[in-house]
Amino acid sequence: LTFFAPSEKAISEIPKDLMDELVKDGKKLEEILLHHIAVDKKGFCQLSNNQHLDTVGGERLRINLHKHFGHRHALGTVQCARVIENDENVCGGKVHTIDRVLTPPSGNVIEALKKDHSQFSKLIEFAGLGNDMSENLKTVLAPLDSAFDKLDDNIKSKIFEEKEVAESVVRNHIVDDALCCAGVPRVSGFFQQSLRKNTNLGETLSIRRSNGGHIFANQAAIVRCDLAATNGIVHSVDTLLLPRGLVRTKGANKNKFWMF
Repeated sequence: LTFFAPSEKAISEIPKDLMDELVKDGKKLEEILLHHIAVDKKGFCQLSNNQHLDTVGGERLRINLHKHFGHRHALGTVQCARVIENDENVCGGKVHTIDRVLTPPSGNVIEALKKDHSQFSKLIEFAGLGNDMSENLKTVLAPLDSAFDKLDDNIKSKIFEEKEVAESVVRNHIVDDALCCAGVPRVSGFFQQSLRKNTNLGETLSIRRSNGGHIFANQAAIVRCDLAATNGIVHSVDTLLLPRGLVRTKGANKNKFWMF
């Protein structure tokens, strides 16, 4: 067996409402505990990027290894929780300490989006991309409902009225890889590193961490990280990542835009 044990600090940071629920609901507590135990015994050197480990609870955990410039060893994550200590031997298994309590995914990416991203979910449905997003590995930078309120009225109506435009907007929020917030490099001295990823639309996405520790995808702030789904990860952003072809003008003509 392999145990991914949350640190004392991670346990102390469990929200009170969840802790109260776990005290009352023994079945849910068992479900969460078993989600931290993988069936196979794996040392850290046996872990690989995008590897899946079956859990005793019947779910799967995704392992990712993030390699950063200037670091000898890759940063390991399990369901986007950082591995902060590794390879403690116990009878019949290995223990790796992680910085977060893990909870089983509630469903695939589409199901994970429904609660706090209703506008984006509607856009996905209108674009006809629901089935595509339910399959294969994806990281979704999902705009909160409040992000749509920032759009000019004519752009907002355009993306909900023209299917081709809707599809391009949705695809520009998808990365066909696992991207955890822990994988975004921290500021080191005077050097500020960034990750560059291509969206599903083919545009370049620059993901960086500010001096204050906040994470941005282009100009959008990632306000909630690492919502786990069975086929990927959802991060909540406060601003839509509009494709380059959807350009807003400034000043007096701010209500006009071009598609090109």
